[in-house]
Amino acid sequence: MEPVWWAVGLFEAGGTLALVGEGVRASLGSPAGCPRTLHRFKGAVGMGTLVGGEPRGCDWVLSPKGNEVNKILKFINLINGRLITLKYNLQLMEVIKFVNHKYGTHIVYLGPGAMAPNNSWLAGFVEGAGGFHVALGASPPPGSRLVAAGGIVVTQKERYVLDLINKLLPGRVSLSNNPRGQYQYLAYTCTRWSKYLARYPLRGVKHIQHMCWLKCNLRSPRRP
Repeated sequence: MEPVWWAVGLFEAGGTLALVGEGVRASLGSPAGCPRTLHRFKGAVGMGTLVGGEPRGCDWVLSPKGNEVNKILKFINLINGRLITLKYNLQLMEVIKFVNHKYGTHIVYLGPGAMAPNNSWLAGFVEGAGGFHVALGASPPPGSRLVAAGGIVVTQKERYVLDLINKLLPGRVSLSNNPRGQYQYLAYTCTRWSKYLARYPLRGVKHIQHMCWLKCNLRSPRRP
């Protein structure tokens, strides 16, 4: 089930789940402008349609008609119990209430999922909301040589999600300096992240950033 956990993490990083008119609509924009990531997402969830294309990118959309209730139920069952963020769990609760009332179903809300070192939710979340940075700078005297410094950054409006990540893979959480009032998790090059992403690799363009980060990791002092 790892591709599903990855897909749910990616969806929570940049997707939408909402009631539109008399139906349910879920969508996900192309993370970092990479349609291939959306193709992998569609394959993992097993449904939906890709709309748009180059050069403007594309979106994954699931907007079933009224008589396609099975598609709605399948998607709800896929994400129910795997969502981590408060925002999406509240949206899911509203969708479940709507579907139960409209179709006479008896879907039970399963609550938030457990983010753990043994699932790929975090890899998907980083794919959509994170990034890697690599910088070169001079070491302090007497060394005076170039050293590599790398880190991973995840930005999110809900701080408690970053606190969960920080508890799993320690770094630093602080208020971001962007004008949207978001929070930022930052972890410098560390062995724990390297081991996690070796087990649950990134599947889109962030993979290239990760490769540069790994090269930086080889040149930097190891951190726990």
